[in-house]
Amino acid sequence: MQRFNFEKEQLKELAERTYLKPIQKRIIEYRMLDYTIVKMADLEHCSTATISRELDKALYKIGKKSIK
Repeated sequence: MQRFNFEKEQLKELAERTYLKPIQKRIIEYRMLDYTIVKMADLEHCSTATISRELDKALYKIGKKSIK
């Protein structure tokens, strides 16, 4: 899984420049803390597939990933 090297201020700036849903913001923050997808799914009370999908969408929005 990709490691993020964002500071909190950089994440806040990215969130302001792009529209990230609240769950996407939280997932990126979890990722910055090196949480696993399973741990994130547990915290968000959703499936691992949902976490993966929302992470992909967030990365696309901030320009770190391209949609297939």
